[in-house]
Amino acid sequence: MPSAYSLERAMGWDSVRRMSATALACSVLALGLFVGPFAQNASADTSGDMLLLNNQLRFAVGSPTIPADPRVVQAAQNHANYSSANGVGGHYETAGLPYYTGYAPRDRVIAAGLTTTFVSEVATGGSALGGVAQLWDAPYHRLGMLHPQATSVGWGYSTIGGRSSVVGDITYDFGFRAVDFVRSPADRQTSIPTSWSGHESPNPLPAGVSGPVGYPIMLIYSQGRNVAMRAAELVAPNGTRLPIYYAPQQFEYD
Repeated sequence: MPSAYSLERAMGWDSVRRMSATALACSVLALGLFVGPFAQNASADTSGDMLLLNNQLRFAVGSPTIPADPRVVQAAQNHANYSSANGVGGHYETAGLPYYTGYAPRDRVIAAGLTTTFVSEVATGGSALGGVAQLWDAPYHRLGMLHPQATSVGWGYSTIGGRSSVVGDITYDFGFRAVDFVRSPADRQTSIPTSWSGHESPNPLPAGVSGPVGYPIMLIYSQGRNVAMRAAELVAPNGTRLPIYYAPQQFEYD
């Protein structure tokens, strides 16, 4: 069965690989989430609520809020329909199957009427808002959802065949710098989970480590600058230094 989280990069996404630094405080815990059999087309209210939650999460860490583009919304909805109707997860479609609209996320965005170079996609199952929250917790998926150079987003939700699918498509413009960098969680941000399940594909955890782990901390720099993580530390309120792991800059290429 497909994994709970997977992230699709379209043309040019390699430039994004250099922009994030992720630290995981490894205290151990596990929760299995899967994209698979789990809806109907998302209503405007559902898609709007998903956008609102995404933007609330962005605003909380100092990343500019972004609008929905109806073409990107349509592309996301199309893939959510495909995923639910066919009982599959992931980001690639097979021509001839019900609700097919394009092989990869960028193909589907173009088919919906928007020509763009940079497209990423996040997908999972479960409820509409629960899916958005789950994807945000997973660091390689949070990367796209919080990226300061994202320019538009579209969220889709489907329950065709009794299987729910949550899909977010995101477009980018790397020719401007809205902010220098974004950190998530932000400085002095409250109500942050103390742990994360550790379930994501690709797996950001070191070999032999399984979740739960400490909640992932991320730094995202603008405009594709090379960033080298030299040192960092996590200190508990009592002054104890906690174990920390620097996740590699990798994404799946399936």
